[in-house]
Amino acid sequence: MGRKWLYVISFMVMILSGSTIAYCMVEQHEVGQQLDKTTRRISQVKDKHSNTARNTTHYVTTSEEKSNEVITDFFKAMYGYSSGKDYLVKRQSAVKLIDHDQLSDTTLNKLYSSGIDSSGQNMITTLGQKSQVTAVNIYRTNGLDAGYQVLVTYQVTNNSTSTPKAGHVWYEVKIDQYNNKISELKKVGTTNKL
Repeated sequence: MGRKWLYVISFMVMILSGSTIAYCMVEQHEVGQQLDKTTRRISQVKDKHSNTARNTTHYVTTSEEKSNEVITDFFKAMYGYSSGKDYLVKRQSAVKLIDHDQLSDTTLNKLYSSGIDSSGQNMITTLGQKSQVTAVNIYRTNGLDAGYQVLVTYQVTNNSTSTPKAGHVWYEVKIDQYNNKISELKKVGTTNKL
């Protein structure tokens, strides 16, 4: 009688192990699909802007120059810092470039971390993270929903790796031309190699 139960229990353990393995494989496949979608989306955005740049005569106005300056200053502050303290100082100045009447603090905090974790510690300092912006490419979009697409390229080091790792992030941005502040900010995708 005891041997029969041993076989039943062994059989149950095999079934549970098999189902766990199958579940993990499904989850891994879904993560791979999501990564593929994001990579395709970034590729589509790059292609779209390459075609637009080739087919459009682009006149830069004074307001566009100011918009480009606001966008560049914002993303250089967001992705360029040498310490946790530097991150917090630059975040404070970058947040001043946001039109808070049109972009809520909740939305901003989802896109641009405060740098402080739930225990009140500075995450950047804890990780020993440093980041350097290598490029901010700004593409003007035309049409009824005109704005900008921004590709930020940066390099990051931290306590666990002193070799810089590259990251690329796409954003859709709109600027309020009257107050020269960012009125809309949306993260389109990322191709981090971190």
